[in-house]
Amino acid sequence: MMNLTFDFKADDIIEDGKCKRKDIEEIKTWLVSNSLPNATDEQIVLFLLACDSNVEYAKTTIKSYYYYMYHGKNITNNRNINSKEMLEQAKIVESVVIPRRTKDNYMVIFQRLSDFSHWNFNLEPSIKLLFMTLELGLMANPPPDGLVAVFDMTGVSIMHLTKLRIGPLKLLFHVLQEALPCQVRAIHVLNSAYFVDKLIAIFKPLMKKDLYQKLHFHQSNIDMDVFFENCVEADCIPADYGGKLPSVRAMSEATLENMKRRSEWYVIEESLRKNYKPTSNS
Repeated sequence: MMNLTFDFKADDIIEDGKCKRKDIEEIKTWLVSNSLPNATDEQIVLFLLACDSNVEYAKTTIKSYYYYMYHGKNITNNRNINSKEMLEQAKIVESVVIPRRTKDNYMVIFQRLSDFSHWNFNLEPSIKLLFMTLELGLMANPPPDGLVAVFDMTGVSIMHLTKLRIGPLKLLFHVLQEALPCQVRAIHVLNSAYFVDKLIAIFKPLMKKDLYQKLHFHQSNIDMDVFFENCVEADCIPADYGGKLPSVRAMSEATLENMKRRSEWYVIEESLRKNYKPTSNS
């Protein structure tokens, strides 16, 4: 197996009592018996943690992960951050792994448009960049106990809605709800636009009740002190929004450079599943 490295070690997580070696070995045996791709101990640890150490639930989530990675190849493959497509995307969307965790050890992901032209917006590479950002956050030590995503709608116009497509959106929500090796704790949308009801009308049929209840829209006149107290603490929010971290632009550039340093990780991850094809009953 090619070396897919994380900043944490499975043995350290086991030693901390957060998961068990026997559960990892059971899943590794199950992967082989079900003709699923090999996974590293650290990948399995992430799924176990996301599933509260429920082995059967972790198996279901892992199977869903590989299923959607296969069926979403336009988004989940060819994740070369140095490619023209992705470098252009990074100029359109600022994507950040917030360098601090919440008090509950949740990782925070932040995205917003930097180019407001709907002509330049492309949904598939936008989701690809989001997935790559999520994975970058999952590499960190210690593994997160959940995910909080924050999106700023500034610059999103009603014309951007014409660029949305159901196929990529379905993949996005399937992964977030069924296949992500990290529990989604909350999704916050700042500066929600006047047409947010139209956006909800598109999203809601694709979302299970549990995820929809975690989706929160905040208007531009929100009291950020209230947001810090009830949603995400100021320690995890950029200075642009009254938080205690550097600007979104500075952290987006740092996230991009980190992706470039870890570019081989995405290549190796894809290579581990390149020969996998779900069976007809998967």
